[in-house]
Amino acid sequence: MQEVLAVYTQRALAVTVRAYGTQRGGLAEHIEEAIESALRAAGAGPAGISFDRDEDTRLSDQLFRARRAGHDGIAIRLTALRALCAPVGGLDAADAQAVAFYTRAAEERPITFEMEDADKMLPAFVVAKPLDEVLRGEMESETETETETETETEETETESVSLASIIAAPEPEPDPEPEFDSRWPEYVAALEAARGPQTLASFERLFVHSYLPLANAVDAGLTERAADFAREEFRRTFARAYEAALPTFALTGKRPRMVLDAYDVAAKMGRAHGARNVQVLLVEGMRYDVASRVVTRVAALSEGRGALVDRVTLFSALPTCTPRQLETLARGVEALKTAYDDRDGEPMRGRAADAVRRMRIGSRDLYKVDLVDTEQAAEAVAKHLRAQSDRTLVFVFGDRGFRWDRGVAKHGGASPEEVIVSGHAFLVGDLR
Repeated sequence: MQEVLAVYTQRALAVTVRAYGTQRGGLAEHIEEAIESALRAAGAGPAGISFDRDEDTRLSDQLFRARRAGHDGIAIRLTALRALCAPVGGLDAADAQAVAFYTRAAEERPITFEMEDADKMLPAFVVAKPLDEVLRGEMESETETETETETETEETETESVSLASIIAAPEPEPDPEPEFDSRWPEYVAALEAARGPQTLASFERLFVHSYLPLANAVDAGLTERAADFAREEFRRTFARAYEAALPTFALTGKRPRMVLDAYDVAAKMGRAHGARNVQVLLVEGMRYDVASRVVTRVAALSEGRGALVDRVTLFSALPTCTPRQLETLARGVEALKTAYDDRDGEPMRGRAADAVRRMRIGSRDLYKVDLVDTEQAAEAVAKHLRAQSDRTLVFVFGDRGFRWDRGVAKHGGASPEEVIVSGHAFLVGDLR
């Protein structure tokens, strides 16, 4: 058995994760980022469209890409776990559960997960007590001074168990699909914890996993004051920062990938995937979360003619209206150096709003869908894909998003929902 394991490990994608320097409670994300880094170094393809659903789906996606890159599985080695015990002397519950997840996954999937035996005995603070239970216990046991009572309260708020017992515990049954507001405290906590400068990748993850679901919950009727405050605070902070940074993009060259880069992004993806032809297809007002639904539906309607091969996050110029984005596509980064001259949008030229139409942007062609109804937009894009010749790469992207205001969709502002969109590349043809 050891010989077989040794051969398997040699063929597996090696991932070393050093916990030292990782933020307490962030081990799961740190392990995922280490796996993604190893996949990129191995030349693996991009994540699939359902990658961000949950940890189980993400691991399945990573294993699939590892196999496509020539590896039999993933071998993870975790070191310096004790560093995450500071300053309270035990692991955070989230970090302990991350270790348990990968340990259990190794029993069912082509994964090895190694860690030092001594680390398995580290304490983990996972048994919490309600505050009223703590207070009742303190009042019953109060025999000395008020100072002694306060000290004991601090010590009894949580209890620790060994990491080994958490790993050995049976995996809990999955909860039923939560209602729209059941996880809002998690989203609020994540937004409140995001203070100070962040990497672009960390910000995008926060936007996708915490801000968007919280914003959608509030828009759907969640009336919790903390949820509304967290949503509005994050929105205001982003809008102020983005409005201040946008004028510098053309001067410094330091900027995120934007809608105006769509042609360059599509060309690079075309070269990477061996495409003979490259097309750029804009779906008006297709914000980030709408794009996920549209792309999933396109894949189902394309009748095997279109394979999703790549994706990217894009930022819209301000104001977040379609004529402004068309201007930036025509002029590139130079458009950011001048103030936007508000004017009427480009006419429809007699075509149906839910059909793909061809138009000229400067000296280049742009394909465009003017209606964002998920089903109609997906049908239009899928029909367009089916009509293309083999090895044509079609880059489908949103030009700007929208925000809900008392049930009315509005755009033109600098909220995250209006600014952040995504692009997805489909490669057409018999690709066997």
